[in-house]
Amino acid sequence: MRTILSAAAATAIVFTPAMMQASPAMAAPMAADLTFSAVTPVTEGGLVTVSYSYIGDGETYAITTAPSGNGATAGSDYTAPGGTLVLAAGSVGSPVTGTITIQTTDDQLYEGAETFDITAAAAPDSETATATINDNDSKPSYSLSASPGTVTEGAGAKSTITATLSAVSGVAATVALTTTNGTATAGVAPLGDYTALTGGGGDTITIPPGSLTGTKDVLITNDGVKDSQDTESFTVTGAGTNTLQSAASTTVSVKDAQPTPKLTLSGGGASAEGGAAAVFTVTTDTKSELPITVQWDAVDVTPAAGDGTATPGTDFSYPASRIAIISAGSTSTTITIAPTVDGLDELTEDYAIQLSNPTNAALGTAIKVGATISDNAADLPPTMTITPTAVTEGDSGKKAQTFTAILSGPSGKTVKASYSTGGGTATAGKDYVAATGTLTFPPGTTTQTFSVDIIGDTVDEGAGETFVITPAAIAGESPASFSAVGGAATVTITDDDAAPTIASFDDKSVTEGNDTSVILLPLKLSNASNTTLTFNLTDTPSGTNMASNVIGAAGTNDYTLLNPTIVIPPDTTVGYAAVLINGDTYFEPDETSTIAALATVGSQTYLTAPFTKSSVLTIVNDDKAPNLKINNISGDEGGTVDVTGTLTGMSAASTVYNVWFTGQSVGGKKAADPTDFTNPGVVQVTVGAGTAPTDTLAVASLALTDDTTNEPDETINVTGNTTGNTGTVTDGAVTIKANDGAKPGEPGGLTISGPANIVGAVAVSIKGKAAASTMVDLYGAPMGGGGELKKLLSTTSDADGNYMFSRWIGEGYRFAAMSGDEKSDEIKVTVTQNPVFVASSGATGMLTLAVQGNPRGPGQTAIVQRWVNGAWVNAWRGTTGSDNIWRGTAKVASKTTVTLRAFVAGYTPDGLLPGYTAAKKVTIK
Repeated sequence: MRTILSAAAATAIVFTPAMMQASPAMAAPMAADLTFSAVTPVTEGGLVTVSYSYIGDGETYAITTAPSGNGATAGSDYTAPGGTLVLAAGSVGSPVTGTITIQTTDDQLYEGAETFDITAAAAPDSETATATINDNDSKPSYSLSASPGTVTEGAGAKSTITATLSAVSGVAATVALTTTNGTATAGVAPLGDYTALTGGGGDTITIPPGSLTGTKDVLITNDGVKDSQDTESFTVTGAGTNTLQSAASTTVSVKDAQPTPKLTLSGGGASAEGGAAAVFTVTTDTKSELPITVQWDAVDVTPAAGDGTATPGTDFSYPASRIAIISAGSTSTTITIAPTVDGLDELTEDYAIQLSNPTNAALGTAIKVGATISDNAADLPPTMTITPTAVTEGDSGKKAQTFTAILSGPSGKTVKASYSTGGGTATAGKDYVAATGTLTFPPGTTTQTFSVDIIGDTVDEGAGETFVITPAAIAGESPASFSAVGGAATVTITDDDAAPTIASFDDKSVTEGNDTSVILLPLKLSNASNTTLTFNLTDTPSGTNMASNVIGAAGTNDYTLLNPTIVIPPDTTVGYAAVLINGDTYFEPDETSTIAALATVGSQTYLTAPFTKSSVLTIVNDDKAPNLKINNISGDEGGTVDVTGTLTGMSAASTVYNVWFTGQSVGGKKAADPTDFTNPGVVQVTVGAGTAPTDTLAVASLALTDDTTNEPDETINVTGNTTGNTGTVTDGAVTIKANDGAKPGEPGGLTISGPANIVGAVAVSIKGKAAASTMVDLYGAPMGGGGELKKLLSTTSDADGNYMFSRWIGEGYRFAAMSGDEKSDEIKVTVTQNPVFVASSGATGMLTLAVQGNPRGPGQTAIVQRWVNGAWVNAWRGTTGSDNIWRGTAKVASKTTVTLRAFVAGYTPDGLLPGYTAAKKVTIK
């Protein structure tokens, strides 16, 4: 028997060869029986293998396939076999076996496990096997989106939820949608912001096989209520089936369609004091999901003619917290204000309530409403008292004393009252300043202050003084807002001053002068009294050098006490002892006397002890000590000169002058040797007290020695002092005239030379000749003032007798040289200014100048000259400052080039000559 396969089956079904066995000839026919073994599942893209076993006489089976369960489809999931299976005869002991294979398709599409049936049929025998194809593809993921994502409340408003697969699927995918409240809440129209999705069948998106998307609408509700937020949101969540993940979500935003609620205020009206409360209504034009709050306050109101203004908290209830609340979903609330029974005399009063600071709403136009409260006409106007009724005067000046006017009770009206001072024991202008005025008490106010100046003093006045403050109603006011009954106040000014003490009777120093003069010694009290106080005076010369109050010898009769008593009038604190000072021209020590003041017994009653005080009067000498000026005199060798002196000034005591003689160079002349005269030693000259000045006071006779030496003029210096330093001595000179062939003032062979002028402050070179290898001294002094030459420098001449000095000078100088007793001629060196000049332009149109002298110094005149039309013109000038520089600025046309020079003045008497700088050009910026 042969196995025959149709061409169509050859590509899909592969039959394995069957084993064939010979059977006995003419054996009885066997019933055909084909069986399939269980088919092993394969992954798509693999081969399905069906194993079979056949017993029978040989048969041809038709092969077919069909889906089963989650059925695989021929052509898309596998290749359909078709054709026949031809089998040879097989027996029980030797069945025919083989396999059928079918190619599956790897389709890249999620399908899950799929099955199909394979059937072999040859009537009446039929056999079926089920093959399973396992999927090798992942489930697709999905995402949710909302369109539009933000929806404005309104009729028919909705948001479409779209579920989108990441890839096409071979099976249907379902997404069950549920919603979750966020700031938006679900509800049933017209409540809530949207209609909820609950995940039921109607709330499920189904995406068919082969599709990527599916949709579901969420309905948005217009609830007519202002939402808590302008835009609110809720979440849509999906639960997926046949998807890679179960959950996904998206957010939908709902934009509120309602405007911000606006508030208005109404109500108010008239109420009576103690009557029913006034009711105000706050209304919103739009409901709100949130409570609406608004603050209410009493505000300024212009009262009607004849009305007053009500005071919050006094005339009507006015809680600390004034917040009106409209509950969520409501349209109004009320404010209740009760009038207060205050018992005050007041007008009908007006007030107004106004809304402000709303939350979850805005203010409309009508937010202020007025109301009135009528008063109880039985209330009476208040009376007044004034405090304090006792004040302290103080010690000096005017002190504003504050008084307080107190009403017997508050009034609802403006209370006006006048006041004035007068009466009592105090004196206006002395103890206080008279005052009048008007007091105004605003409604509800019970106190006002005013001031009266109390005049302070330190006068002991004993008992206090009084004045009266009288209040009165304002003339013409009807009805009166104030009752003046019993309102006058008597005010006592309490004296705060103790009985005075003697504060001082100070010591006094006075220069005597040469003529008579009167001085006053003040006796001062600690404070004044209102009683005349008298003190007796005594004077006693005292101290080491007692002043004299009697006429006697020279220098006596120094002073005279002119008044025996000091009288201090009431309300004053000072009295004076008058002393006549008798000036003189006598030199004397400072002299003292003690002046004592003692209160009389009657005055002591009004004083605080101690009752006496002393003052030391010192009369200061202003006369110079007498001076003995030794008169210059000359004489010849071998003669005697009578040395005299000129006495200036007088002394109240004897003066002993000690005079002595020394050979010494005076005026550049040669000093006399001790052998040139007979020195008498120290000569004492006594000048008696009160000796008048004279120019011929005998001092001593001096014998001059006669010798044969050729000598120039020689000098003896005469000087001295006084015992006890009670006088002075001015030196004089005795000149022994030149003799034996010498010439008076002959300088010998000493010479000196130097430049007549130098420019600027520099060192000047002084030269000359002297005896070889001898000491030479340079003397010098400024040219100004004509002072004596002073020793400046010393040097030794060289072997040829040459000497040289270098000396810096900054002004004209006189020089002379001395060597031993020889003196050179005197020379003069002048100095010409060599100024330093700086000129620059650092800013547009500005010229900056600075000039410093050389020699430099403060106060020098500096002039800046400008070259104009062929000549130098003085343009700017000034004086050098403490830093020795003059500085200046000037405005000059920009881009101009100027030629300048500076000049610094000199002073010819000082040998300082003026000088100029060189010219310089400056270009102005």
